[in-house]
Formats: sequence, structure tokens, C-alpha cells
Amino acid sequence: METLVIGTYNLSVGAVKRRPDKIKRDLKRLMKLCHVLCLQEAGEAEHIIAWAKNNLPVRVYDGGGGNGRDATPIMYRKNLKKVKKHTFDLTPATHVGPDGAGPSTLKAKYLHVVGFKFNGRRVWVGNIHTAPSIYIPKRYRLAKKQFERTRLRLLSLRSCKFVAGDMNSQPKDRIRKYLYGDRYVL
Repeated sequence: METLVIGTYNLSVGAVKRRPDKIKRDLKRLMKLCHVLCLQEAGEAEHIIAWAKNNLPVRVYDGGGGNGRDATPIMYRKNLKKVKKHTFDLTPATHVGPDGAGPSTLKAKYLHVVGFKFNGRRVWVGNIHTAPSIYIPKRYRLAKKQFERTRLRLLSLRSCKFVAGDMNSQPKDRIRKYLYGDRYVL
């Protein structure tokens, strides 16, 4: 029985501009290892995503692009069977103030999921990129809402569910309980 391998990779806007060849090499290596790769900060990486679609045995789901949806695409191997895709709105663009990492107004956030048959069962993989600097109360509340809504959306899907992405938190941070409920799934 094959083991499902899910990865996550934050492209970083700076790296997309300064080191696109490195990102291409990384994607090539990662897709040899991973069945599914959840990407973050890909909104300005259209040329790299296009390169991957043309040069790697992958498909990419970006929720239809536009309105920030293309910032968190899911790359998956072409050989996955019976693929289904969904995008769920999590939070609208939200003003959080100048404190902390990132802009004062954070873009709308989405949960992309791809579902497919793997070892005879349906599996769903979701990708999120939550609010940064969650130690600041307004940003914490926004990240909490993103985690709660992600959990609710995943509960609506049947079968195995996994979430990957840039959660801007540590595995033991208390905010994770809003994603996983009263138990941690690490």
C-alpha cells in the first residue's frame, strides 16, 4: 500500500522575483516526493505555475484564480484519480492595522480543497494561509475565524481530511484548537 505524501511550500514574494530558478528546482524535487503540494504566496508567481503545468506531471487548482484565490493553489500529480475540487470563502479582506507582519489590510482568505481516490478511499486535502502576527489581538481573532471556518468546511466533506499550508503558528499554539477541535492532529 502506497503512503500518501502531502507537502507545503511558501513561495515567498521576494524569492519569486529574485530566485525563480531555485523555486522551479524546488517544485521539481518536491513533486517527485509529494502526491499533493500546497503552495502559499503564489499570487505573483503565474509564470512559475505555468512552467510547472508545462514541465512537470502535475495539475494545479487555484480556485478559479482572481480576487486572491490564486495565492494558495494546490499542485497535485496528474495520475491521481477522480479528482474533485472546491473553494470555500473563509474571510473577506480585513483591516487589521499596521502592527505585525504583512499589510494593514489582509486580502480575503480561502480554503481550497482537492479530493481524490487514493488506495481505494476518498481523501481530501485542503490548503490555507492564515493571518500573520497572531500575537496581536485583532489578527488573532481573524486567524481564529479562519481556523473555525476551515474546520466547519472540512466537516462537511466525507472521508479522510488533511489540511496543510502556512498557518502562521506553531503546532502547539492554542489557536490550533479552533482548527482541530479539542484534539490535535499533527
